[in-house]
Amino acid sequence: MHGVLFKQLFSGLIFIFIAFFLQQSSLLDISYITPNILLVVSISLVFFIREKTLYYFLAFFVSFFIYISTGSLSVSGFFFALIVTAFFIHTHLPASSFISFIFLVGIATPVLYLFIDPSFSLSNPVTILGEMLYNIGIGMIVFFMVQSIFYYEEKITIAI
Repeated sequence: MHGVLFKQLFSGLIFIFIAFFLQQSSLLDISYITPNILLVVSISLVFFIREKTLYYFLAFFVSFFIYISTGSLSVSGFFFALIVTAFFIHTHLPASSFISFIFLVGIATPVLYLFIDPSFSLSNPVTILGEMLYNIGIGMIVFFMVQSIFYYEEKITIAI
């Protein structure tokens, strides 16, 4: 059991580090739209990490990186609350994990913007919609990458 948790922790941290560096590099920016890769990775991990304490630990690291990039404790705290909320509600969503993931990313993106800058959110709905769609698009790839890593780990554990 501890081996599985360690593998999930290690894999989760790798995904978070890669997401942070991609987000900071602006490598995936298209015009004025920047995907929130940390949000996408955090929500995808919700579907593959079952241990609540482990997810809290990873959510803390994501929030720490949000603090580093924004300098705002309130934004990083809200981000933490948003992704932990996703952890709790994902099991209550009626659709498949993949559809539920798309739904959560689609909701979390504008909610995060509304918290960070309500006036920008209300005056630029097309930008918010563009980022939401971009997050969902990148999220589909990330979801399947995370799934392949965590499914592989689960398969190894079952075989042993």
